[in-house]
Amino acid sequence: MKGYDKFPFEERKLYEEIFVQNNSALIQDLTGASLVYNISQTEMDKRSGIDAILQIDRGLQGVALRIRKPQYKKYSTRFTIGHHISKPNSQIHTILNSTNDSLVFYPQLILQVNGVDDQGFCKECFAIMIQSNVFSHYLKELIETKTLQNYYISKLDAYEFEFEEIFTQTDTGIDLFHIKNNNIKYVKTNKEGS
Repeated sequence: MKGYDKFPFEERKLYEEIFVQNNSALIQDLTGASLVYNISQTEMDKRSGIDAILQIDRGLQGVALRIRKPQYKKYSTRFTIGHHISKPNSQIHTILNSTNDSLVFYPQLILQVNGVDDQGFCKECFAIMIQSNVFSHYLKELIETKTLQNYYISKLDAYEFEFEEIFTQTDTGIDLFHIKNNNIKYVKTNKEGS
């Protein structure tokens, strides 16, 4: 039995939706957005992998959400990208679309929050936010060097990455937030000039 089968798709989506409903203010704080529009399970979500649309300044950006239950502390700074690259629904393809010149919808941001309870509350969580276009360059390197498979966990049917490794391999575009009682307590960022 695959890891995802133990937590069916509908349950994962409902869990994400509860988080968005109960945490718009936290998502705004994490992303710098002024508004959060939940589009989970709509046709746009199914076709593009965008779970919510953020209004940032006067523009709109799509975000792919990964909301995870409280787990062992050792997983708190890891993030996953679902499905093997050989599958058409692999999220690897969605991220690689961010460097595609064609007019393809894709999530500009990936936001994974680890440690969220069933009511969408972060007693103590870690959030990882990644800019898709930055991460796509790293993924392309892994594909070209034939090392992407090293990150694939078959029981999850997902690629798993450690924040610190990606953080050290990129100059910008990935942030780690420590959240307590739904408030950001600490941010580790590699934005230029930080």
